[in-house]
Amino acid sequence: MFSSSALRAMCLDQRSFVPHLPDDPSLPSPTDDAFLTKFLRARKYDVDKAYKNIKKYFQARKNQPDLFADLNPSSIAFDVVCRKHQLVTLSHGRDPNGIPVAMVKPGTLSFSLFALQQFT
Repeated sequence: MFSSSALRAMCLDQRSFVPHLPDDPSLPSPTDDAFLTKFLRARKYDVDKAYKNIKKYFQARKNQPDLFADLNPSSIAFDVVCRKHQLVTLSHGRDPNGIPVAMVKPGTLSFSLFALQQFT
């Protein structure tokens, strides 16, 4: 069995999907290890599944540019929305498949305080 770092290195060496990333100049197409690793980890280092996920990501960015225009961690009111209003609670446990569990309680949020676009 490979160590996780060895498996990661092997997958990153299989950059066969990198040339197929969108050529649309309006969409940044990073091909650095950090960017690709996010998609590989999300699909348990399955290169084909990671490629499909990347394609979906870029398709969403292309189809809904207004949602992604100014999307960065500082633009999301995480502390106010999630912590103060207890909208999202993260469990310390995991489900039977080992996936972390998040509980969303939309009833705790007052939409009169925020515009819906702030949460996307």
